[in-house]
This record gives sequence, structure tokens and C-alpha cells, in this order.
Amino acid sequence: MKPRAVLSSAVLLAAAACSFGGGTVSLGNGHRSPLAAAGTTDAGGSDTMTGNGAAGGLNVGDADTLPVPCPAGMKTTVSGTVWDPAGQVQLYNAVVYVPVEGATPTFVDQVACEKCTDPVPAVAYALSGADGSFTLDQDVPNTDHIDLAIQLGKWFRQVRVPISPCHSNTLTDRDQTRLPRNKNDGEVSHIPKIALSTGHSDALECLLRKIGIDDSEFTTDAGPGRVSMFVGCINNDGTKFGG
Repeated sequence: MKPRAVLSSAVLLAAAACSFGGGTVSLGNGHRSPLAAAGTTDAGGSDTMTGNGAAGGLNVGDADTLPVPCPAGMKTTVSGTVWDPAGQVQLYNAVVYVPVEGATPTFVDQVACEKCTDPVPAVAYALSGADGSFTLDQDVPNTDHIDLAIQLGKWFRQVRVPISPCHSNTLTDRDQTRLPRNKNDGEVSHIPKIALSTGHSDALECLLRKIGIDDSEFTTDAGPGRVSMFVGCINNDGTKFGG
């Protein structure tokens, strides 16, 4: 792995309070979709589509017809790769899921006792692999779009993604499967509150910019940005370094 990829992953994981360690995800109520509960067919399936391809003759033009029942041997799947905010580095062990309708996670900026086993309100879920790849292959709603949520600790972003029901959908647009660049990036997004100290040698503030965090998020602790900047070094004459 390239040094930058190692540093980027380390920074993101350090800012993430917890990312469901041990390779398991604890799901709360509603982890089975209403479709599965209703007994609609969603087994099998081999057609591969990219993004919002044709629906294979299914009638999905009217919102009143959704979700659709899939023909025997077909089901809706969604796969892709989780990326850092810049869309350059794949991220491991991120939780990718379709949230229960109306469920939005809440985050606390202060230090809190959070558990990796806290439930995720999802109807379909997966963890990204070592190469950042994921596949949602169970209980994905048979609709023409899904709300796709990606969470790594306190990093969170949710976007609406067009799909083809009853087909295999491969998301190739990195903008659909990356972490947020700012706190307003996506339908719902959250960046953990980060305190950053400058130094004589290591310009870590430059690293955070390289992984894709927007400049607007770099402010003092009195500002609205998610990254608070502090002067961390003093010159030999007692003055602040750089000032």
C-alpha cells in the first residue's frame, strides 16, 4: 500500500471513534426488509447493470408500482467501493447500508462511551473489504433508487442512488460511495470534530486537505468548521512558530 494511502486510512480511523470491529455488525429492529417479510421473490440473479440501467422489461415507470416483485431467479443487488473524501483511497471496514426509512444517526462531538455493537437501523447492509469493496445482496428494496449510507466511526454520508430493481447494480461513480468533504455533503453527512495542532516539521493540516476535506471546514475552535486549528510550536525566542 502506498504511504499516502496508509496515512490517509490512519487519519480517518483515528478520527473514527469506532467502526464495528471484529467484522460484525449489530442490527436493531427492521433488519429484514418489508419485501422479504411479504414473501416477494428476491433470490438468485445474474444480470449486471451499471448505475441506473434498463429495468429488464419491468414496469417501474410509475412510483405507485414500486417496489416491484422480482421474477424467479432475480434479485436486486448493489456493489461498489468505499473511498476517502477525495475519492482516491479505498477504505476498509466501513459500514454500507440502506437505512430504515426516516432513521438518521445522531453523533455526539464530545468524548462519549460508544460501542461497536450499537445497532445500525438498516434494511440491507455490508462491511467494506480490504480493498474497499462491498456488496449489498440481501433485502435490497426492489425500487428505482435507494438511500445509500456509508459510515466509518463518526464519519457518515448518505446519498440517493438510482438503481435498476431486480438486477445487479455496480456503482462506478466514486462520488456516490465516498465519505463527506464537508458537513453539507450529501442528503445527510457528518464529519467528526477534529483538533489539529501545527508543528515545525509535520504539516498534518496538509494531509487532511489531501484526503479531501474542504478548506471551509478548517477554522478555529470558535468557528463552525469541523477541523479546529491550533498553533503547536513556539520558536526559540518565545514567539509562535509561523507568526
